[in-house]
Amino acid sequence: MSGMGVSPNGRDISLLRNEDVGCCYRAIASSGLRVVWEITSSCNLACRHCFRTAPEGHDLDTARALSLVDEMIAAGVRKIAITGGEPLLRPDLTEITARLRSAGLLVKLASNLTMIDPDTARGLSEAGYLEVGFSLDGPEATTHDYIRGHGAYARLVAAVAMLSSLQTVQLNPVCVLGKFNFARLDEIVEKALTWGAASVTFSDLFLIDSPRVLAPREFVMAERLDTHAREAALTRIAELRRLYPEIAIRTVALSDESVACSAGTSVVHVDPTGRVNPCTLYHLDPPISVHELTFSEALTELAGRVFCEGTSLCRYLDQTW
Repeated sequence: MSGMGVSPNGRDISLLRNEDVGCCYRAIASSGLRVVWEITSSCNLACRHCFRTAPEGHDLDTARALSLVDEMIAAGVRKIAITGGEPLLRPDLTEITARLRSAGLLVKLASNLTMIDPDTARGLSEAGYLEVGFSLDGPEATTHDYIRGHGAYARLVAAVAMLSSLQTVQLNPVCVLGKFNFARLDEIVEKALTWGAASVTFSDLFLIDSPRVLAPREFVMAERLDTHAREAALTRIAELRRLYPEIAIRTVALSDESVACSAGTSVVHVDPTGRVNPCTLYHLDPPISVHELTFSEALTELAGRVFCEGTSLCRYLDQTW
């Protein structure tokens, strides 16, 4: 069933649809070459479940970031997701997004929205149409702040109030499901609707077993949903899709879908230091860096590497269905 129609703020969401995918590198809603650009390793929060890795090296400076944008445009990139860390920590973010949008690229910003002020909101709006994916861990402060720290929810609500009235911004909350918020599915969807969101995404709590991942393994293991709870969540989400056709409801890593991974082919990852990898989790050795190659040359080099099997299995995620 597709999320069809018009969102509460009057935006056409007919191009959005409900999806159940294994990870963001298996999403199939958009066509063409896509890039997940981790634009900074810095973050102003220390979320309990974050699988952000410890920084290695320095973020790209503004000059190289802007020239990389031009190279991505020349290489035929269709959509780019700007992530972090927290992208709003970069003072040149609006300049980068404006350059991307002026070339007609679809741009999604992934943020915790705790650093939005009126000037930043205005700058993002003036950059052109922008999809803003933001973290929402619960329908009120107690649950959300349990994950992200005291005051995070209040700052999020203030940011949403600033962004929701902008016709060039599309809001898309993302909720990581765990035992701490599993019972709040209905309320989270209803909250997204009151904010005029075009979609809401529910993601499983990933266990990524790497010494560089900052989130404590103990927290993830204690809070992660078991198979029965994931199945119950999917059942309720199916019901919510029928109840609320005006919003697209998506899931990531909750189902046992078997779509082949597109990492390194139609989707690539660029880390804060400029290394090009198939995905967020697979770090090539030796690395491919835009300090040494243009983006097109990096894609050619990437195409010559053998990394994943291109199947529905992923050895980098501990997924048990």
